[in-house]
Amino acid sequence: MFQVSLKFRGLKNLGKGLLSFGLVWGSTFAAQATSVPKPLLPEGARVQPDISDPPAWIAHLAEADYQPIQKACQPFFLPAQGVRRGTLLLFHGFSACPQQFWGLAPQLAAQGFAVYAPLLSGHGRQAQGQPGAWQDTSTELPGEKDWQRYQRQALQLAELMPSEGLRVVGGLSVGAAVAASALIQAPQSFDRGILLTTLFDVNRPQSQILPLFSSLVPDFNTDWGPSCELEREGGRGGYCQFRLRHLRAVQRLGQETLAQLNQIQVPVQIVGVEDDGTASNFAQLEAHRRLSQSQICFFQKGANHSLFSRYDSPHEDKFWLTALERMTVAFVQTGQYFHAEGQPEGEPRCSLE
Repeated sequence: MFQVSLKFRGLKNLGKGLLSFGLVWGSTFAAQATSVPKPLLPEGARVQPDISDPPAWIAHLAEADYQPIQKACQPFFLPAQGVRRGTLLLFHGFSACPQQFWGLAPQLAAQGFAVYAPLLSGHGRQAQGQPGAWQDTSTELPGEKDWQRYQRQALQLAELMPSEGLRVVGGLSVGAAVAASALIQAPQSFDRGILLTTLFDVNRPQSQILPLFSSLVPDFNTDWGPSCELEREGGRGGYCQFRLRHLRAVQRLGQETLAQLNQIQVPVQIVGVEDDGTASNFAQLEAHRRLSQSQICFFQKGANHSLFSRYDSPHEDKFWLTALERMTVAFVQTGQYFHAEGQPEGEPRCSLE
């Protein structure tokens, strides 16, 4: 009993041990988070339904609005500028929001791509309380018993893709696993996919510990710590608190999706980061091996798991961001894979040039 109780007292730190699914903690930068300008929705983006919207998008907006959600978490549609060349469906990461794509979406729209950025099931609900003492409303997140909600949402949103133009699906972290699930379930809906720091599994030993702890205390509350609260004050949307069963749901989705990747027949770009403290790079390399048409590369050590978002770990200079955005737009437009150089420790490195 003594050993078990010690383990249970350590559960408070399990979420931090599993790392942040897009956040990197450290007191050295926490104080800087509040100095970041408040984020703004991309100009021209719509968060309200329109009569011209596909039924699947209208239904999604109605479902997301069932309970009050954070402004940074509102699903948005950004129309293409000029002649519409294609459509992109982007899924955000765990405990985050569509806000993660506020910077990328305008660049894609400028190239003639309409962008849909939905809200993952159960995410983005308004917190209760007051600054400094927020309590996240995370009870609606998928858990181990209903993790398939992520799969169902992937299939439902695939229905909004038009029949004309280039059709691309992508995602970040757990959102990338959802995007891969969409490619598996609705192969006729997409021409290619881009998967970024995909959570096909968490790293070891956490990947082995999480199923046990989740089965013992599924409703145990955990959080990302005080730095997340400072990022929240700085404008980041999403959750800082959740339960173990929510992490286990993400793991189940990733593992089940990885096992079915050989069904995907369209080109896929996989992007990771070296020494990712969250997503298993081994699992991402395995995904590359399972896909019939794919390329994989990893941004060098120091690149953040959250990749695109300027409001996750805002202290960083984001040295990789310019290259990442440029190569992402090129892949969406033309199918050109990322430029990779060398293979440190067997992982091709994404070029910064």
